[in-house]
This record gives sequence, structure tokens and C-alpha cells, in this order.
Amino acid sequence: MEGLTVLSSASTEKRARQLGARTADARRWLDDLLGVSPRVVVGAVAPADWPSITDFPVYGFPHFVGDETIAVGGEPAPVFDHIVGLTWNGIEPALRDQMQATYGDPPQVQSFADLLVVHELAHLYHHQSGFWFPQRWLAELFANLCLDGYVTERAPELGDILRVFPRCASGMDDAVLAERDLDRMAESLESGPTGPLNYAWFQMNLHQAAADLWSAGGAGTLERLFHRFRSETGTPTDLRAVLVEDVDPMLGDVIDGWPPI
Repeated sequence: MEGLTVLSSASTEKRARQLGARTADARRWLDDLLGVSPRVVVGAVAPADWPSITDFPVYGFPHFVGDETIAVGGEPAPVFDHIVGLTWNGIEPALRDQMQATYGDPPQVQSFADLLVVHELAHLYHHQSGFWFPQRWLAELFANLCLDGYVTERAPELGDILRVFPRCASGMDDAVLAERDLDRMAESLESGPTGPLNYAWFQMNLHQAAADLWSAGGAGTLERLFHRFRSETGTPTDLRAVLVEDVDPMLGDVIDGWPPI
């Protein structure tokens, strides 16, 4: 696909092709919806080659680097199974059953992690359009909204894979949650050795918020969120009012209901 390059290690070529195909499909869908088309490089490499595409210390933790590169694990990333382990004893038995039904017994959630390439792709739309959202949580909610919409519209058979694991945020060990306030999401990543896990807690809860937003507002909410901040950059004096009045009243509920119980 023009404008999309896939990088792999010798041992990760098959997986890199699969992630590249997912990215290409998602880009076609988002291009039509948002009216722009970003340049994309997908780096799906082995652990030994991870430092060649990113300096982020946690292997396989999806993120974007520079203007166009998406770094994802070309092999299963242990961090996701670590999150399952941290939350397992704290979640309700019914959710444990859902986890096992969706991801196996014991649950292996790499299938969820593979979908995050679409989340990172979404960031390239606003980044290459020359703007960032006023707060980190809103940028991440936008990316999760893109991902939930993509799965709903293009790959509905993956709905449970996308939506069951994030519910485990309710069982996250309190010891890793140095930051809980919505406007402190960016700082959570730097909150010591458990920072990536604290950040994951924010993301998991924002995945759940995105699912609710897409179910209620669909593509209209996503388009309004993108174009509102594309056309008017900067931080509004009253961000909540702008989101409620210009995008979707449900965004006020996200703010008012944080942190989730």
C-alpha cells in the first residue's frame, strides 16, 4: 500500500505482514472517515532489534516514534500477561470466566495487543495533521475510539478480544497506581518502575469509555472530536464545556465519572 512500510526481523516476517495488513485495512477506513492519509511505518521486530526502532524500555509496548513509525512487538510481549497476573485476583469470577472463554486458560492476551497497532495508527492522523489534543487522556481516548470503531465496523468478530481484557482494570493492584487523576495520565508513565502499568490502567479504562462512546455516538462523535481540535488548537479555558457542547455530551460523563470504581 502506498505510504505504508513494514519493518521486520528475520524471525518476525509472518507476523509483521499480518500486522501490516491490519494497519492497511484500518488506514483505508480511517482515511475515508477523517479525510487525511498519514505516512506509516510499522516496525514489528524481535526483542534484539527493538532498540533499532525505539528507545522505549518495555518490549512490545505499542507506541509511535517520531513522525510516522509504529513500534509493536514482532513476538508476544510479556508485559500484557504481566498485567493479567496483576489483576487476576482482583477481578470478579464472572470476568475470569469471560477472560478464559476469550483468551484461553490461562488467558493469553496477545490477540488484544495485536489490535493496538490501530490505536497507534490513529495517533498519526492528528500528529501528521499538525495538532495534539489538549490533554493526554483525550488523545488516547481519540485513538481508542478509532480502534473501537474500526473493530465494530470492519472486524466485529474481534469485539470480545478488544473489549474483555480492558475490564480487568478493575482488579489492578493499587500498589502500581501512583496516579489516578485523569489530567495526570501523562505523568503516570514516569511514576517509577510501575509507571507503564499505571499508564496501562488509564488506557484500559479509556478503552471501556471509547466502547461506550462509539456505541452511542458512532462515527459522528469521532469526526467531531478530530475536526474540533484540528481547527482550533490550544487548550480551551473550559475543556469539559467544549467537549460537551462541540463533540458529545457523553464526554462530560467520562470526566465526571473518573476515576472509575
